Amino acid sequence: MKKIILIPLVFFASVNVFSQLKNNVNINFDIKNSISQKLDVYLYKDENVILLKTFQLGIKPNENINIIIPVEGKEKELSMTLNFSNHGPSGKLILIPGEQLFISTDLSDSHYFENTTYKGSRLTQEFIDFSKSNVKLGKEYVKSKNNYMDALMAGKSDTVILKHIRDSINTLRINHQRNLGLITNSPAMLQFVLAGTGAYGYNFSSAEYQMLKEKFKDDPYTIKIINAYESSTVPGNDNSYEINAVKTGSYLTDFTLPDRQGKQVSLSLFKGKYVLVDIWSSWCVPCREEMPYLKEAQQRFGKNNFMILTVSIDEKHDSWTTAIEKDGTKEFIHLIDDKGWNSSIVKEYQIKAIPSNFLIDPSGKVIAKDIRGEDMLMLLSGLFIKNTF
Repeated sequence: MKKIILIPLVFFASVNVFSQLKNNVNINFDIKNSISQKLDVYLYKDENVILLKTFQLGIKPNENINIIIPVEGKEKELSMTLNFSNHGPSGKLILIPGEQLFISTDLSDSHYFENTTYKGSRLTQEFIDFSKSNVKLGKEYVKSKNNYMDALMAGKSDTVILKHIRDSINTLRINHQRNLGLITNSPAMLQFVLAGTGAYGYNFSSAEYQMLKEKFKDDPYTIKIINAYESSTVPGNDNSYEINAVKTGSYLTDFTLPDRQGKQVSLSLFKGKYVLVDIWSSWCVPCREEMPYLKEAQQRFGKNNFMILTVSIDEKHDSWTTAIEKDGTKEFIHLIDDKGWNSSIVKEYQIKAIPSNFLIDPSGKVIAKDIRGEDMLMLLSGLFIKNTF
């Protein structure tokens, strides 16, 4: 009789373990040559960013961390990030319930991001591969942009060819982003692509938006995001996107926010100067990619009554200050409005995506907005060649 009873007990125990595995995702992180820093594990759930756990690293040279995240309800995927306070692998993790992801990295390797391995999660691997291609294209674009700018500033004759090379590489970058949005079945990947429309200067046609809505019709939050981006497209121009409601020729409403020392600083304090007001956050990849251009702008035109004032919408001050250190932008005026998408500046200027920026003249009037990269440098160059101080 005992043998007859034992078989069902073992069977039900196995079913219970299997059920638990299906309702969890498991991340096993193997770190070689660890360094002293904090590791924050974040979960993205609709509009919320949830800090799941913080680990203190650097206790041992080689560390192994196991993270188990329960899956609630009928979620089809979990979108996560591992944020290091100093340095470590970066990139979004996208896991399906029941998956076990194995990550292995060596922090002594200067190319740790490129050489970090991810096994056990198809979507994560796809996104990491996409990110690495993005990085490669980004480097090629920066190189081509610099070659063109150097030739332009030196008055060389080959600027037309160099501009064509730059534009071709930029088209590859844009198509790389757009194509991912059109072929992916992952809400997290699509949301990433949509968030890049403002930064990269692309959008989707009405027919493409309809196709995306049909594909994600069972996901209310993703449909909400698709609708928001579609409604922001200027009618008749599928490549235009209004990141904010501020109009060129208007005047920015004054604001007062704390700087890194906690001192309250107002925009009006800088009246009489050309000010580039940049809205960003440490977690915004396109924002961080703009920092080298902003540094170059400050170096080139700082003597021309020009300055950069950044406003972060980071909710964590540590992440904000760490990003400033990493990016080497301490010479900027840095302020923070630490409520994320509920920040007062987001509401006041009706900002829909970041990075978002405004160039104001000495009277406080907005003379340009959402200018980026090389286009920003060329605009400023033309402005300060035309105006002498």
